[in-house]
Amino acid sequence: MARIPLVTRDRVREDLRSIFDEVSSGPGGVGTGPMSVLKYSLEMARRAIPLFNYVRNESILPQKVRELAMLTTARATDCPYITARALALIFSLAKTKSCECHKLVPK
Repeated sequence: MARIPLVTRDRVREDLRSIFDEVSSGPGGVGTGPMSVLKYSLEMARRAIPLFNYVRNESILPQKVRELAMLTTARATDCPYITARALALIFSLAKTKSCECHKLVPK
């Protein structure tokens, strides 16, 4: 049982539904996993999504470096959901599981 009521599209003001739809998009959308909390503050989500997209997809850093930074941060803050997602992508980018990334997997 949720501690607070779940936010559903029909409970959102009409002018914020497009933001709700963007936050709820998936798979792997911003509003999945731990980021689903953005559904409770759609105005904050409207402002944060462009920043997330820039950091995640448009930064000048190579994708492997961005993923390693996210993985390291997730591991340091004990966030297994993000750690697992980042590892899956790093392994697919590396095309091998022989890299040292396995040392960052939560035990």
